[in-house]
Amino acid sequence: MTHIAINDVIYGRKYGMGLCLDIIKPPKPSGVGVIGLSSGGWRSFPEMGKPQPEAFLARGQTVFLVCHGARPRFYIPEIVQDISRAIRFVKTHAAEHAVDPKRLGLFGISSGGNISLLTAAQAGMGDPEAKDPIDREDSRVGAVATFYPPTDLQNFGKPGKTWLPYRPPDGPSEDAYFTKAYSPVTHFTEKMPPVLIIHGDADELVPVQQAHAAAERLKALGVEHRIEIRPDKPHGWPGMEGEYALCAEWFDKHLRG
Repeated sequence: MTHIAINDVIYGRKYGMGLCLDIIKPPKPSGVGVIGLSSGGWRSFPEMGKPQPEAFLARGQTVFLVCHGARPRFYIPEIVQDISRAIRFVKTHAAEHAVDPKRLGLFGISSGGNISLLTAAQAGMGDPEAKDPIDREDSRVGAVATFYPPTDLQNFGKPGKTWLPYRPPDGPSEDAYFTKAYSPVTHFTEKMPPVLIIHGDADELVPVQQAHAAAERLKALGVEHRIEIRPDKPHGWPGMEGEYALCAEWFDKHLRG
């Protein structure tokens, strides 16, 4: 028996466009759901950044591959709103896909990792009075797994060095505003779910220091985390998909129900 794929499910709308996700179901669902971000360079479309789902499906995890609003039109906090909406959507429809809404993990690579950490850090409660039933759900997840995410854009590679991936066409012009808003470490709290970060120490695009910066902040907050440094690995490497099994294991460990 093979997996079942449902493509282009609309989980929200904004500015006249539909926000879509794909659902991939394993033959025997375990109840765990993995929300994987289709993201690269803070852009998102079906051909870019979709993580391979096989390692998650092998453990019975149902995968939701989410596309989001992209640069330069939408700045990162707006993208976070999209992912929060996707989480609420999945929780609303969890029973339809044999998923436990309390057993959801968030997975992202590079910009997807940045967005995953920001979303988990800023998760909110639902509004019980909302007209839209999706908005009544909360946007919390039980675990996060990422590859080489930018985590501290105010100290990018070394103390005081800032990096701004892009500025939206509207809004403030001060770099300091955006580097703070875009940095997960500035939003981490003790309520963060367990975090896994895998990072190559030869990464010339996102310095491995970013993984250590996240670990230092999570440790200070008492949040469970695990940092896996891969010697001589750049920003993405051949066979990296083999590491996804570690992420799937991380989700099973922390989303047992």
